[in-house]
Amino acid sequence: MARAPASQDIEAPPEIDRLGEFPHPRDTATLYGHASAETELAAGIASGRMHHAWLLAGPSGIGKATLAYRAAINALAAPFERDPFGGTLAIDPATGAARQVRAQSHPGLLVVRRNYNLKDKRFPTQISVDEVRRLRAFLGHRAGEGACPETAANGPGSDEAAAGCRSACRRAAATGPRPVAGSPPR
Repeated sequence: MARAPASQDIEAPPEIDRLGEFPHPRDTATLYGHASAETELAAGIASGRMHHAWLLAGPSGIGKATLAYRAAINALAAPFERDPFGGTLAIDPATGAARQVRAQSHPGLLVVRRNYNLKDKRFPTQISVDEVRRLRAFLGHRAGEGACPETAANGPGSDEAAAGCRSACRRAAATGPRPVAGSPPR
């Protein structure tokens, strides 16, 4: 019986929040045209009194995901790594939080998005209920490293992403909670 070659080129599945050949928003160092939104988010993080939710809306490709990743990296960074006056979300890319977010391995960040279906070779039209249910387990965890947990719902366009989130949340609420593996019964 023949064996498969020892090393195969495994192609990574596409990500819904990557636009063409541009760098992924989590890898983008500079954000243009959103100074007021960035300042408002940075001020909220610096004050310790963030709003409980932010909706970033607009056409595809204007920087919503980049702004969301910058805010998440800033919120997850150690306090001494942030601008103490809340003027910017910029964080040194060499910090632990920035490296972990770029590597998609930070325990305090959950990105909810439409994942590529390898079988159908396409993205689903909505965020799945199971993807939204991951939030329950994630938000039940204690924050590590002194940072608050961050979530980001991401899609190609604001209307599509918002509609997908609303639809998935309605379905999750209608079907009731499911027990999460390892969680105590209620």
